[in-house]
Amino acid sequence: MDISRYGLVVEAETEDCTAEVVINGFPVGLAGLGLQPAFQCPIHEYLLDGENQLGLLINPGDSPANWRRATERPKSAWHAQPPETPLSRAFSGKGAPPGPPADGSDPVEPPKDEDPDWGLEHVVWKVTGLAALPSMTAKAAIMRYPMDAVVGDGSGIPLVQVSWRAYDEFRTLREEPQPFPKWVSGQQDLGPMFGPPHWQQLETLTLDEPTVASLKEFVLKIRDHIEAGRAAPVLDLSKAKFVEVARAYGLDREERAGMFESILTDNCTDEDWLFETPEDDEWSFRLCGGDRLVECIARNWTPLVKGLRIPGKGRFLYPMFVGRQKGDWIIAR
Repeated sequence: MDISRYGLVVEAETEDCTAEVVINGFPVGLAGLGLQPAFQCPIHEYLLDGENQLGLLINPGDSPANWRRATERPKSAWHAQPPETPLSRAFSGKGAPPGPPADGSDPVEPPKDEDPDWGLEHVVWKVTGLAALPSMTAKAAIMRYPMDAVVGDGSGIPLVQVSWRAYDEFRTLREEPQPFPKWVSGQQDLGPMFGPPHWQQLETLTLDEPTVASLKEFVLKIRDHIEAGRAAPVLDLSKAKFVEVARAYGLDREERAGMFESILTDNCTDEDWLFETPEDDEWSFRLCGGDRLVECIARNWTPLVKGLRIPGKGRFLYPMFVGRQKGDWIIAR
């Protein structure tokens, strides 16, 4: 792809549900209830030469580690997104999706030989996890924009698209004992992109106890380096990442690394430059990228490496996908 002329982004929108956007096995963001019903982000670093998959996981589980299982909470943990604000559609001027009727009445059963105009009276509330509503919709697209364009200005060309409407399959969906999470995807050959990424050659992983213990140790080491302003060891563990991300966006690798170093140098002496230590129940690692990478993410869907939230100030977030090379952890994305 000629990155001097075009940029690729993913755009997603939902109604009455939340969807996690997944590019080639990488979860890249959430579109959902509350203040973020739409999601957009550049995705060059997640693209592959040839076939590329765009997926939506609709109504994921209650934590990243459980994203493909039914939520165990009345409201899924994706209500923590975006990380700095509580999620409620009421805060954005919209009514929240309704809950079951107070009188506990049973749903109206439609005729077997025809589909009615599906409404809330047909919803089956007694399910595992979240109930399916006929108004739920989700859609996403990988869009190509000219370099001088603004995302959403109408100049984008869709390259891969995926969409879902609960209404279209509501007769069967409403009868499922566990309607969600639900996976939908689309794929397309996009031709040459940026060459094979190094993470495809990393070790295949499982999240057994020794691996998780090793991951926790690595995450805390990265946190300590960043809190202390030590950019060099973090950059040393991210060499291939910086090379590939810089190439994917037509940027200078040294300049990008210098920006990271400057952020740490400029902030590490600030008395508010303090980082969280995850509690035991906050760790929520999940496998990605064909089980060759692990996303280092907390139960509330924020990065495990993050600064303390200081009122009136920005908060440093350091998302990481890590992999193992010759037995040692590296930062791959």
